[in-house]
Amino acid sequence: ASRPELVIVGVKTAALEGALNELRARFDDRLLVVGLQNGIEVLRILPAIFPRSALAIVHFNAWPDAPGLYGVQKRGPLLVVPMPTTSDEETRFVADTLADATTASRARKARDAVLCKMVVNLAGSLQTLLALHTRPPDDLDALQWLLSSMMAEGVRTLKAAGVSEVKVPGTPPWLVMELAATLPRPLVRPLFVANLRKMKKSSLAQDVERGVTDTEIDAIHGELVRLADAHGVEVPVMRTVLRLLEPRLTQRPFQPMQASEVAREARKG
Repeated sequence: ASRPELVIVGVKTAALEGALNELRARFDDRLLVVGLQNGIEVLRILPAIFPRSALAIVHFNAWPDAPGLYGVQKRGPLLVVPMPTTSDEETRFVADTLADATTASRARKARDAVLCKMVVNLAGSLQTLLALHTRPPDDLDALQWLLSSMMAEGVRTLKAAGVSEVKVPGTPPWLVMELAATLPRPLVRPLFVANLRKMKKSSLAQDVERGVTDTEIDAIHGELVRLADAHGVEVPVMRTVLRLLEPRLTQRPFQPMQASEVAREARKG
């Protein structure tokens, strides 16, 4: 078969290696491939199978409305990061191609970019545990404390690990995440409520609805907790949400919790 100029692979991280091996068997390892996955493990898998590859980090929500029909929260942006053996020209070609459909920019430090996105993904863990895509929180103050504390824990973890911030339009910068956890909650509540209304169904919540049990929770949330442990960072909220959510992801029907319940568990330490 003739080799296409570019192939975009959109499977979940757990299925990535198998999908890439199928592509390599059909074509060869000279194919230029773009992955759309989350998690630090992608940085090992992609270049090992396709040296000419890049990762396009997706900073917006999408969901299936019907077979072959997808909705998006707001199209863009994509952050394109090359693998070590991908040339600048190839990276520019990937970014220019993706820019035909949405906004795309480039970053150099792949690990930093991936880890920064993983902190943003923490919100999806809490949304899924509380089923916020289907019902309002029972305690808005508890929810605000949980979410702001967890995001700040993620930022502290990355700083301790020597990660540089990779800023993306539309994504709160680290300073805002840290201030949200330290300023009086009533003061920043209007902004919190406005952002809460923008929150759409996360990919993790979509997995739960579809009955998927092989989720990315360990590759994203679990990896950040392990990184915190490795650098001596206390992350009680991150750890509590992971402990409460992980076993529920394999149970059917899924049993969500209330924000007040999770907050009580997290404050136990």
